[in-house]
Amino acid sequence: MADLTVLHCLSQLPARTGSGIYYQKLLAEFHQTLPGRQLAIYGQPSDLEVDWLEADQAFPVVFRKPESSSECSPESTQLPLDPQAGTQAGKPDQASSCRHHGHQEHQGHQRHHGHQGPAGPVDLPFPICGMSDEMPYPSTIFSQMSVDQVDLYQEVFRRKLEEIRDQEKPDLIICHHLWILARLVLEVFPDVPVFGICHGTDLRQARQHPAFKERYVGNLQGLAGVVALSGLQVKEIEESYQVDPAKIRVMGGAYDPQIFYPTDPQVFYPADPQVFYSAPAVQPAFLGPTSPLRHPGLMSPEDDQLEVLESAVQTPCLGPTSPLRHAGLMPPEDDQLVALGADVQSAQEGTINYLYAGKISHAKGVYELAEAFDLVSQEVPKAHLDIVGSPTPEAAHDLKVRSNHNPRIRLCEVEDQQVLAQHMRHSDIFVLPSYYEGLGLIALEALASGLRLVVTDLPALREQMGPDLANHPAISWVPMPPLQNLDEPLPTALPQHVLNLKAALLDQARKHQAEGQPVTISKLLVQYSWPSLARKIFHFISELSHLNFVMM
Repeated sequence: MADLTVLHCLSQLPARTGSGIYYQKLLAEFHQTLPGRQLAIYGQPSDLEVDWLEADQAFPVVFRKPESSSECSPESTQLPLDPQAGTQAGKPDQASSCRHHGHQEHQGHQRHHGHQGPAGPVDLPFPICGMSDEMPYPSTIFSQMSVDQVDLYQEVFRRKLEEIRDQEKPDLIICHHLWILARLVLEVFPDVPVFGICHGTDLRQARQHPAFKERYVGNLQGLAGVVALSGLQVKEIEESYQVDPAKIRVMGGAYDPQIFYPTDPQVFYPADPQVFYSAPAVQPAFLGPTSPLRHPGLMSPEDDQLEVLESAVQTPCLGPTSPLRHAGLMPPEDDQLVALGADVQSAQEGTINYLYAGKISHAKGVYELAEAFDLVSQEVPKAHLDIVGSPTPEAAHDLKVRSNHNPRIRLCEVEDQQVLAQHMRHSDIFVLPSYYEGLGLIALEALASGLRLVVTDLPALREQMGPDLANHPAISWVPMPPLQNLDEPLPTALPQHVLNLKAALLDQARKHQAEGQPVTISKLLVQYSWPSLARKIFHFISELSHLNFVMM
């Protein structure tokens, strides 16, 4: 058949979150593999231009980034629809509808309130609406939006979709998250096959805010098909959105083997070199004003003064000019310790480098990790923990207190995927202590980079891995403590949970010192690469839409 025009839809930033990376990677696979045009609609803040997507044409919806926390209040004093949003007597909740996480974001485009981004006017006069209530960038919480805000949000996205419909006439649409944008897409494109991708956070929003979901999302039975990340989601998708279970296919997630590979991939993947892309002979340099890996706005402008360090050796963390230095997680005399890597720490006998990367929030378990690491460091004198994230000053202070002011914990700036992958290659053990994850793909990325893994027992991740990978000795599963409200551990369960986490950290440290990299895990990871997952999604869409994909 003729070349296809495919529209990829996401209401958030196409980076910095699991769903953002998923959107970015699936779009790239379509662009590289299928003849035709790939169109992209997504959210972006007004001070960051998205220039990393492999799309033939982009239709960004530009949200205004707040200049201060005082701007994070609703535009209207109308009550939020959801009674759980926390307002009283017609007054906006003091927490407001915006959570400011202290990081840079996107470009600008349309016309509201006279606000301009670096590339033009702004479409929506509030920060990006996040599918999680805690996002790694400034965000608006759906359930706390005023009626006026939601109406404006729908109006702007609908107008953008109608523009795409009239100008581009897409043959196929892929919409990430079963939420407001998915409903709008079905309304604007009633005769085009629309496939939804459930990322878990949408189901969580529907569970926690049913009144909001019913009014603004309703049922999504018009979807041609839905990709679920785990079998645990199938029944809930069926019940929440009235989607025929025959149209739901469990696909899981994937990692990019061009980015996430071990220090020596020829040793780590000796059996099937065709499956994995060869690593570059010279590792790319890290941060700096001219670094090709510096995605605009993903790191603070103050970091332009950070030195571009020798490749394949070091990863920059905190330095004296870092905006996160105020956190005080390192004493002043450590200001010169701005890098880590095999030549800096791992070469020392007995050194263990732990790594966490993600949101700095209670739901991610990072505070309990800080406590557990403090206990570990008393038994492993050369242990180090790097925490990669964008905490508020308050969160950074809490980490310091919870870690007992441990000087071997370093807080590192948010990294794009290439920089994070390099950071992984110079670490030993990755820790994912979350209490809730839609899937937890970063665990696969860490394993593919040659790390051992300590992870809370996340059902969706365990299911995706399957018994062979999940039971590999390079992985230690920490029992999930009793939870309330989906991702909040009971306070009484935390002391034992910290001890369980400590035991798992020590277990993998001993294995690393005795065995080194877990090289036997390589064959089990092949099926989780992006090329493999994209082929499965192509076949699923072709089967249910009757569109014939001709892969290049």
